[in-house]
Amino acid sequence: MRDFLASTAVTRVNGYVAGYGTCESLRGELDGLGLSPAGRKRLEDTVCPQDARERRSIGAACPAG
Repeated sequence: MRDFLASTAVTRVNGYVAGYGTCESLRGELDGLGLSPAGRKRLEDTVCPQDARERRSIGAACPAG
């Protein structure tokens, strides 16, 4: 579990959820994050809202231990 939490993929996902990164950059690396289809959809829905004026909520990052 510790290796998972310290992985680059978890760090990248947490960054996107926290508001760092763009929809375009996420879509460019989404295949390499190892997420399930449901996880991919949820992350993409969070980072790439349907309405460009919609703001993401901050602070939904995964807990680390």
